[in-house]
Amino acid sequence: MIRFGKITDLPELKALWKECFADEDAYIDAFFDAMYEDAHVLLEEENGVLAGASFFLPGKIALEDAASKGLRWQEIRYVYALAVYPQYRGRGIAAALLHRAYEAYGAPLIAEPAEEGLIGGFYEPLGFSCNFYLDKTELTLQTEKYDLQAAELSETHMDLLAGSLFKPVQAERYCAIRNARFLKKGYVSWPLRHVAFAVTQHRGSGGGAYVLPVDGREEILLCYRETQDIIVTETNVDTLEFREITCNLSGKIRTLTEGIDYTLQEEKRPDGWKQYTYRIDRHNFSEEGSYLLTLYSEDRAKNSSNNYTKGKKIAFVVDKTSPSIVLSGVEDGGQYQENSREITLDIQDNLSLVKAKVILNNTENIYDAEELLALNGRITYKAWKQPYWQTLQVIAYDAAGNGQRTKTIYFFINS
Repeated sequence: MIRFGKITDLPELKALWKECFADEDAYIDAFFDAMYEDAHVLLEEENGVLAGASFFLPGKIALEDAASKGLRWQEIRYVYALAVYPQYRGRGIAAALLHRAYEAYGAPLIAEPAEEGLIGGFYEPLGFSCNFYLDKTELTLQTEKYDLQAAELSETHMDLLAGSLFKPVQAERYCAIRNARFLKKGYVSWPLRHVAFAVTQHRGSGGGAYVLPVDGREEILLCYRETQDIIVTETNVDTLEFREITCNLSGKIRTLTEGIDYTLQEEKRPDGWKQYTYRIDRHNFSEEGSYLLTLYSEDRAKNSSNNYTKGKKIAFVVDKTSPSIVLSGVEDGGQYQENSREITLDIQDNLSLVKAKVILNNTENIYDAEELLALNGRITYKAWKQPYWQTLQVIAYDAAGNGQRTKTIYFFINS
């Protein structure tokens, strides 16, 4: 039986998502908190047990209008997170969900298949046709001009940009610029709520939404920081007959598989030595934590070696979590009948803080990593009575470039 979702279905829907897409719980919870509506989900049950489900998110596509010779908006539904439990696959459940969605919403469906093979193997037989394409271009940006870390933290304090061309934008302005810049036949416009969620998720990975002035016009950017591949080169006088790469993530050790987790390129140098280049794929480092890579090899003479014996330790940390800032002693809009008020700031990070800025009544105090470590992230201020509303804002970021800031709060102290 196919039906719309209900709020009571959330635990089962989240479990299905986890099983099929293996996303982190934090992302799944954030998505459902921000995007879930009963009317946007269709699910299939068999004997009262959830078998599959899909989101059908609302949007609008611009089409040619023959009467006005201009454009008109057509409501659409975006197929998102179409999932069926493995034991129920092959029974036509996914196709049935799509057919039911087309009937229920009375609007065209659009989809971005996770794999190219799904286009002809699944979607086209159901009546879908290719009308969009994805073009990927790799750009190298000059750090001094395109400082995303500074841009992310500078929305209310532009001095942090230090000449960077990026300026952060909220979802409302991002949508306005995007609509004006790209509006033509085939353009898809998304609800503000959906764009706001995308911006929040990108900011959580060190990116966000930005506007960039180019040749007198405003361009927009929605971006995130992506984990990079790791490339290791090993040189040996003899041919290697055995090799092994292990990845230690916070104490959990896993042996990597060639062709899946890494690729290997062999080359004979002009001096006769053998050179082996390992490219360890970024997907191995998607989780947060402390990583330690070990490369072990043996040649035909049974000589063995690893990167430790060569003094080449490969250790690093992946951190996607922004610092936390807890403020106590005053509240936004609070009024206090006393001569002074003690304010406590508790600034913490899961790994390492590098800088914090406290702006009290437009007076800035900056704390570096050493000071924050000595204070254990706890900073105390005394705000004295004043004949005006006082303001306070706190900005902090960690060694990985993740930033956090509080909104500006207003409080009044006067006895």
